[in-house]
Amino acid sequence: MINIERLNSGLSVVTEAMPAVKSASVGIWVGTGSREEPKELGGASHFLEHLLFKGTSTRSSKQIAEDLDSVGGDSNAFTSREHTAFYVRLLADDIELGLDILCDILCDPALREDDVELERQVILEEIFMHADEPAELAWEKCFQACYRDHSLGRDVQGSADTVSAMTKDSIRSFWSNHYGYENIVVAAAGNIDHERIVEGVQKRMTLPNVKPPERIAPGDFAACRLWTHRPIEQANVVMAMPAFGRRDERRWALALLNHVLGGGLSSRLFQEIRENRGLVYSIGCDWSGFSDAGLISTSFGTSPDKVDTVIDLVNEQYKRISESGITSRELELARANLKAETLLAYEDSGSRMVRLANSTLYQGQVLEIDQVLEKMLAVSLDDISALAADIFAGPQIVSIVGPEKS
Repeated sequence: MINIERLNSGLSVVTEAMPAVKSASVGIWVGTGSREEPKELGGASHFLEHLLFKGTSTRSSKQIAEDLDSVGGDSNAFTSREHTAFYVRLLADDIELGLDILCDILCDPALREDDVELERQVILEEIFMHADEPAELAWEKCFQACYRDHSLGRDVQGSADTVSAMTKDSIRSFWSNHYGYENIVVAAAGNIDHERIVEGVQKRMTLPNVKPPERIAPGDFAACRLWTHRPIEQANVVMAMPAFGRRDERRWALALLNHVLGGGLSSRLFQEIRENRGLVYSIGCDWSGFSDAGLISTSFGTSPDKVDTVIDLVNEQYKRISESGITSRELELARANLKAETLLAYEDSGSRMVRLANSTLYQGQVLEIDQVLEKMLAVSLDDISALAADIFAGPQIVSIVGPEKS
C-alpha cells in the first residue's frame, strides 16, 4: 500500500492508500531547517514558514483560509532543526484543492513587505512567549550547551536580534536557495491514488533545481552544568547525553531502552522518583535524533533544593541499566507498549503522512508496519545492555532553569 517514487526532477513523492477512510492528508517536507541558517539569518526557516501562508501572487491569506473552510479542511506547518513542513487534511474528494494550495504557497509566495513586518512582530511575540516558559528555556539552553557554536545549538525561532534584522530580500533569497525539487518530499496518506498525486504535483509544482544541504557534523559533547536564573517556584531540569542519528540501526533498541527508563507510568524513573519518593510531578525520557547526530535526555521539574537529589537518582538508574541491563519482563512491556502506540497512530492519515515524509527524508525508504514491528521484536536484552553501557558512559550536560538554590 506504500508507493515511493523519485521523479525526473529529483522530487520525491510517497503515498499510502487507506481505502477504508474518507479523509486524506497531504504535506510537503522541505529538507531545510534552522541547521542550514547562517548566524545572521537565525530563524529564517521559521520566518518563512509563517510567511508562506500569508498569500501568493494569486491568493490572499484570507482566500487560502476560505478555500479550506469551504471544504472543512485544515492546514498547519512547523519548523524543526532539519526540516520545515506544510500540510493539509481534508476529505479525500477535495485532495486536488489541497495540492493546489500547498503547491501554490510553496512555489509562488508573495513575500510582501507589509506581511514581513506584520509577521516579524508575531514571531517576536512568540520568541518572548517561549522565553517565559521555563521548561522550554531549559531545553534551549541544553541544546546550546550540547552543540555550542554548531547551528544545531541555535533556537529554531532565531533571536530577537536576527528576526528584527531580517529583510524581505534576505528571506526571499533563503527561499530560492533551499526550496527546490531535490530537497523536497511530498507525502500523502488516506483514500488516495498514487498516480493521481504524482500527476497533481507535476502539474502544479514549479521550482528550481536545488541540491539538499551539505551538513557538517557537530563536535563532541563537553560535560557541563548550567543554572539559568528565573524568579519562579520550581526548577526545570534537562539532563542530556550524546546518542546517534536517525539512520543508525540502533534506534530500535534506543526506543525500547527509552521506554523502560522513562517512557511510561511503569518506567523506572517514574516509579522510583515519582511514585516511591514523590519528588516530581512528572519525569520522562526523550530521544532527539538528527540526520547525523542525536541526544538522549531526561527532563523533570522539582523544588530547587531537591535538584541534586533527583539528578543523583536519575544517574543511579543510568548506572544500574549500564551494569545490569533490563529484565525480560521490562523488554516485553516496552515492546507491547510501542506496538500498541505504533498501531494506534497508524489509524490516522495525518500520522501516516508524517511517518512517510520523515522516513523518506531521512532514510530514503519507508518500512511497512509489519517490518517496523519485526525490527522491535529483533532487539535483544544484550542489544539494550550494550547500548546503555555505551550511551550512559558519555559526557552529561545538565541544564537547569529556576530560582536560586536554597
